[in-house]
Amino acid sequence: MTNYLYHRVHPDMQGQTLYPLNRLKDKYPKVYETRKEKYLGREYLLNLKIETLECLWNDVLFLSPVHPKKIKKALIEAGRKKDFNEKYYQIDTNDLDIEKIAIYSYPKKVKNFSLSSKDFIDYSPEEIARHNFVPEATKQYYEESYNNGERPLPYVGIPHILYKDTIDVSNVPIVSA
Repeated sequence: MTNYLYHRVHPDMQGQTLYPLNRLKDKYPKVYETRKEKYLGREYLLNLKIETLECLWNDVLFLSPVHPKKIKKALIEAGRKKDFNEKYYQIDTNDLDIEKIAIYSYPKKVKNFSLSSKDFIDYSPEEIARHNFVPEATKQYYEESYNNGERPLPYVGIPHILYKDTIDVSNVPIVSA
């Protein structure tokens, strides 16, 4: 079974390898500082421990099981005014080491959440396939955010696929949102 996971192609991408945030600190310090900015106001996340992978939140790569076009469509339907055409790596799950994967189910709580072992689902290709859509609660969060004049975080409520390693993207297809 072939399933794909998605990771945004950042404009400041250096080289052909995706690195978790903590590994960027030494490899590409300027890129690290830029990427770390997304945690402003949410710095507590950087110290969260992922027990199932025995590491910190910023020791993993975050991948989405949802095609970016589905997320884009949900954001626009919820009220996003500006169109966007970001690019994403389309990563074949067969190319990843399953021992380094955890699925964070993203429980209902949106802000100031903490991690619990019960929030993780065992990895399987079938489990990935079960999460390749934008949940209704996420769509409602998008709409509430736009109605309140806020910019929603696009992956709130969408299960996160956590990968505790780097990924060589030199031969990975790139898709548009």
